[in-house]
Formats: sequence, structure tokens, C-alpha cells
Amino acid sequence: MGAPLKRAVALTARAAVSKTAGWGFESLLPCRVGFLKFLVRVPGGPVEKYVRIAFVVGGLLVYVILASFFSWFFQLVAPNLDYPILGNDFFVSNVIALVAAMGGVIYVWFNPRITKFAMEVAAELRNVTWPNWPETRVGTIVVVVATIVISLILGFFDLVWGWLSTLVYRL
Repeated sequence: MGAPLKRAVALTARAAVSKTAGWGFESLLPCRVGFLKFLVRVPGGPVEKYVRIAFVVGGLLVYVILASFFSWFFQLVAPNLDYPILGNDFFVSNVIALVAAMGGVIYVWFNPRITKFAMEVAAELRNVTWPNWPETRVGTIVVVVATIVISLILGFFDLVWGWLSTLVYRL
């Protein structure tokens, strides 16, 4: 007889196989720790473009929010400092918000920890089983009906407590 066949078996960390976990069988499969790292670290891979687009869209949302905030702040503190720069619609508050939003996008774009985390989240979102249209429609109907029923019950309780309160206060 020859040497025993070598298998990839982890000595300390073993991944449970979903069909045998809890049934007394011990898995001999090694954990695949680097599984997502291969998918995530591919430059221009399937996940990276969505993460980069999300960074830019997030930056645009931050710009809109900050532009409103800085416009309000300038109107509160010094209204004559918020003068138009490009035409009648682009003010100093917009420039400050744009610079801050661009700085935030550049920060998250080049921060390896944030980028790696966002790519891992996007990779996990690919594994989610999303509901189809009939399931979504039924779920929406259930939520709307439950909201109507609960609001009717609360309205009834409010009516009863209001009636009881007027009885008590008349005494």
C-alpha cells in the first residue's frame, strides 16, 4: 500500500457543511477564509465598479445636503458673504459644499479599509435572495392592511379614552 491520499483538511478551523451541521457529522472541509478576498481584490472586477459608482452617488448626495446646510448657515450668519459665483444659481455655499463632498469622495476612494469593506458588502449583497414581484406585492398589501387595521384600533381607543376623559372632567 502506498502513502495515504492527502486532502485539504484544516486542523483547527473547520467549516460546517450546511447539510450535515447539527446531525453529529464533523466536516472535513477547510474554512475558505480567502474566498471573498479573491473576488474583492480584482481591480475592475464585478464588484468594484458598483462600489465606485456608489461612492460618487454618495458624494453627490452629500453635496446636495451640504449645499443646503451651508446656504442656510450663510443666510443665518452673514447673508452678504454668500454671493453668486457662476450665474445666479451657484453661490459660495455651493463651492464650499462641492469641495467638501469631493474631498469626502476622494477620501473614501483611496482609503483601503473603507474600499475593502464596501467591496465585501457588495459581494455579500450578490448572495442575497431578493423577493420576486408577487412576493413584494403580497408583502406590501399585508403592510398596508396591517397599518389600516392598527390605525383603526388606535383611533377607537383614542375615541373611548377621549369620551371617558370628558366624563371624568365633568365631575
